[in-house]
Amino acid sequence: MTDATELPLPELETLEPLTEGATASIKVGTAPPFYRSDAHGEYYRFLFAGLVMSLGCMMPFSADLNGAGYKTLGGAFFTILSLGLVWSMWIAVYGGRFRMKWIMLALIPFLVCLVDFIFVERDVGIKTFKDGPLADGWLDMFKNAFSRTEEGTAKATNFCRAFGTGRIVLFIGSLLNFMFLFSAVFGGAKHAKAQKAAVRAAAAERRGR
Repeated sequence: MTDATELPLPELETLEPLTEGATASIKVGTAPPFYRSDAHGEYYRFLFAGLVMSLGCMMPFSADLNGAGYKTLGGAFFTILSLGLVWSMWIAVYGGRFRMKWIMLALIPFLVCLVDFIFVERDVGIKTFKDGPLADGWLDMFKNAFSRTEEGTAKATNFCRAFGTGRIVLFIGSLLNFMFLFSAVFGGAKHAKAQKAAVRAAAAERRGR
């Protein structure tokens, strides 16, 4: 046998360090972070509201645990609005582009759920539920929920199940969206008023000189 001949290894070129421009271009192509310190807090609040609404649409809208909300026509429409709110707020967090229309459209499920909550005694799921004891209304449901008795817990649980746990979660998410919108509008009006007062004070000071 002949001795193996060692082949010469090719010389590798030394890599140059990345320039500042190249580093910036790499950062632009990376995935958006979940948190940005320079993003407005309202964006995260609306994003959370949209996530809660989306979760509600994935849950049952009736006593049938297999009947998820998005499987119905109305539930599918609410799912689109919820995902639209999440999508728009994600863009606002990452890119700073704020879209008001999805926040306003997300008020539709709030109004629909509010009517369902007020007229709960007319709800078909409540009227046709026969799988156990049931609370007489929302007030009675809350009383039984904190009664610490087996019958009271059953009444409260069955009432929420008959109405649809998904509709309850959807209402909570849409209520948060409404509250955050009201807070943002009120806070913006208050900030604008403070700015006008500061401008008037500065103008009065200049006239005094």
